[in-house]
Amino acid sequence: MDEYILKQLKERFDAAHLEKRIKRQQQHQAFQFRGGFHVYWENMHFLVPLLQFLLKTTRFLRRGFINSINFEIVENDVAISHLPPAFDGFTILHLSDLHIDGMFDCGRALVNKVSQLNYDVCVITGDFRFLTYGQTHESFAYTKRLVNTLKLKAPVYGILGNHDFIEMVPELESTGMKMLVNEAIPLQRDESTIGLAGVDDEHFYESADLLKAMNDINTCDIKILLAHSQELIKSAEAAGISLYLCGHTHGGQVCLPGGIAMIKNTPHKPFSSFIAGPWQYKTLQGYTSRGAGTSGLCVRFNCRPEITLHRLKKSS
Repeated sequence: MDEYILKQLKERFDAAHLEKRIKRQQQHQAFQFRGGFHVYWENMHFLVPLLQFLLKTTRFLRRGFINSINFEIVENDVAISHLPPAFDGFTILHLSDLHIDGMFDCGRALVNKVSQLNYDVCVITGDFRFLTYGQTHESFAYTKRLVNTLKLKAPVYGILGNHDFIEMVPELESTGMKMLVNEAIPLQRDESTIGLAGVDDEHFYESADLLKAMNDINTCDIKILLAHSQELIKSAEAAGISLYLCGHTHGGQVCLPGGIAMIKNTPHKPFSSFIAGPWQYKTLQGYTSRGAGTSGLCVRFNCRPEITLHRLKKSS
C-alpha cells in the first residue's frame, strides 16, 4: 500500500479497525477467499469460463451482455409514521454493486440514465470494482464520470463492499463522493434532521461497527443505514434503524423465468427471501437492490439491473 494513502487512513480510522481490515485484505489476496470453510461464489472463478462457454455455444452470450445495461428505474415509497414533515417526499437515489469497470460500455448507459432523474441525495451501497482484488484505475475513472453526473443534482454518499479495499477510500472521495466507513452524517432540511449512517463491509471483512457508525446520529428520530449486505439486519432492528438499504445479491443476476434466483448469495437463511426489493423485519423496513452491475460475467437473465428511487412518505 502507498505510504501516503496509509498515512491518510491512519489519520481517519482507528488502529484496530484498520489493522483488521488490511490483514483480511492481505489474506484475501493470498487465498482469494475468506479463511476456513467460508468460500463464496464470487471467488469460484472456474465457473466464469464455464458459464461463458455455455452461453456462447447456445448463442445467449450477446443477449446477456445487452440485458446487463437494460436498467430499470424502480420507485419505492417508504412510509414512516414519525417522519418529520419537512422530509415528506424526500427522495434517495440508490445505486449498488456498480462493478463499473466490468460494464462492457464502461458505465455510459448508467450515466445517461441517472442524468435524467431528480433526487435529494444519492447513496451507493458498495462494490465499485469488478473483481475482489487487483487493479482499480479503471473503476476509479468510470466512477468519477458517474459521480460527476450525480453530484450535479445532490450530494453523493458511498460505502465499501466486499469487492472494495479500504485504501480505495481517498481516491473514491476525490471524485466528490463522501464515503461513510462506520461513520454517519446528519441530513438537514429546514429545521429537521435525519441521520444517514454507513458501515464497512461485514460479508468478507467482518469490519462493520454499527454502534460506532451511529455515534453522531443517536439523537435523530429517523436513522437510515447503508450496509453492503444483509448480515446486520438483526442488530440494525435492535438499534432502532428506520430504513436499511443494501445490495450485494444482484437479485441472483442469472435467474430462471419469473426472476427465480439460482444463486441467492445471502449468508443467512432467515433472510433468503430478502434477495431483492422491499422487505420488513419486525420494526425495520429495508430494501435490497438488484444492483447496477454484474459479477463474474457481464450478463443478466430474467433479472434487470436497477436504479432505485426511495421516496420517504409520512404515514398516519
